Amino acid sequence: MDDFNLNFSNPQWYPSGDIFSLVHSPPPQFSFDLNLPLLPPPTTTPEPSTTPPSSDLPLAGQSVTQPPADARPPPLPTSQSQVPQPAPEEIRNFNFCPFTEDGKICGEVNWKCSANKSIERHMKEKHFIAGLNSKVWKCPNPECSAKGRSFKRKDALLNHRNKSCNKKQLERDPDFTPLPDIEEGSDEEIKRWMRAAGDQRKDIRQKLRAGILWSVDLLTPVHL
Repeated sequence: MDDFNLNFSNPQWYPSGDIFSLVHSPPPQFSFDLNLPLLPPPTTTPEPSTTPPSSDLPLAGQSVTQPPADARPPPLPTSQSQVPQPAPEEIRNFNFCPFTEDGKICGEVNWKCSANKSIERHMKEKHFIAGLNSKVWKCPNPECSAKGRSFKRKDALLNHRNKSCNKKQLERDPDFTPLPDIEEGSDEEIKRWMRAAGDQRKDIRQKLRAGILWSVDLLTPVHL
């Protein structure tokens, strides 16, 4: 590469009279006054957007018309979803508390087997006084561990006597003779309320079988 190392300051490469003019001459001036034909401006194409994708737009692989499951608001509850239509067996067992006070019905509802007994027990617990206007039972054994406690259900008293109290009495006295149950009060007032609601109960069962959705609004106050 040394052969091509040109030294422009060496006078032997230029005529003596032109060295100064070549080295120190001003740069050439070019004229741009040219008669060129006018060309239409080039067609511009929009550059691709560099804006990052919005978080509101669906991601790849997601449906455009359906947002993600966790982003969708929960469906509004409907009366049908909150209170499903009872089954035929439930309609047949249907019963409700008819006790009405100050023009307002209690409306406790039961759909299970022996619903009438469940409603009667509910009335004895909530609306009537044990031993006064509702029946209660007491153990007659003189040394009963229940100490005269009242039983609002007769089957509960029988369970108490057969499994514990009578056995203990027989252990103490082999000649012990079981005494009859002690009853106090009467359930006649409860029976009157249940009879007074009989027609309404039948009417509601017919409506439910016809497809009318269950609602507490079907209940109306009961009067003796």
